[in-house]
Formats: sequence, structure tokens, C-alpha cells
Amino acid sequence: MDEGQAIPTITRGQPMQASLLYRGAAVRLPLFSIICALVLVLAGCATPSKTLASWLDHNSNELIASWGPPDRVFSDGQGGQIFVYTQTTSWVQPGSTTTTYTGNTTGSAITNYGNGQATTYGQASTYGQATTIYNPSYVQQYTKYRMFWISGDGTIYNWAWRGL
Repeated sequence: MDEGQAIPTITRGQPMQASLLYRGAAVRLPLFSIICALVLVLAGCATPSKTLASWLDHNSNELIASWGPPDRVFSDGQGGQIFVYTQTTSWVQPGSTTTTYTGNTTGSAITNYGNGQATTYGQASTYGQATTIYNPSYVQQYTKYRMFWISGDGTIYNWAWRGL
């Protein structure tokens, strides 16, 4: 075996684990972790495109039976229709506060620390101004659009989407 070459092995009689032998050192990774990581990577690539494309050449009645009636219907200008499905997602962005302090200290003071005590000698005064800015919470939202073009005979011939 060449130095630096990774060799996958599965040990029988042991809990499901995959081992990678790399430069003479065994690195054990649970097989479940490898599978989960692969699924997450592939799921990150998913878009609505596959779902929408699966409706091509189906009848619009099948779409309505599965998705319900469209939110809007427009003419496609060729004797057919455009079905538009929408979904709005909202969430509250919490408020925040920021306080700034500007000021001066006058006089002098010395603090001695010893025997578990702090003793201050002298006199000092601090004055200034504190300003607090409050940013209130607010609602954010976005809308997803899923559109299907339906021919005059009710066949889905095109689709489009906007917003994940």
C-alpha cells in the first residue's frame, strides 16, 4: 500500500463502522455518519425544479387534485391558462438595544489590593451621558411562486418557480 492512499474497509462482527486507513493510522467513522453527511449534501442541491418538472404532460385536473385550486389563474395568450400557486412565509425579527456611554473622569484615585481587600485613596468623579437606541422587532416575509402553463386541452406544457 502506498503512503497516503486511503483504503476503505468494513469490519465484520463489529458495530457498523467504516474505517479509513490513511498513512498507517486507522480513522474510524460510523457508517451512519457517512450516510447522513451524503444525504445532507445531496439535499442541499434540491430545488423545486424536479417537483415541478414531474408535472409536465399531466392533466391540470391531476394537479388541482394534488395541490388544490391555484391562487391565481391567467391567460397564456394562446388559448390556455397559467396556474399560479403562492405560499408566504413570515417570521418576527426580534428587537435589539444598543447603549453607548461617553464621559470623563476627573481627579485621581489609587486603589491598593491586598489581604483580600481593595482600599481606594483619593477622590475621583465620573460624569457623562448614556444613550440607548432601541430597534423594535419587525415582521419579515417572502413569497414562493410556483407556476404551470396549461394548454387548451388541459395538458401542462411548461412550469417556472421563484423563491425557494
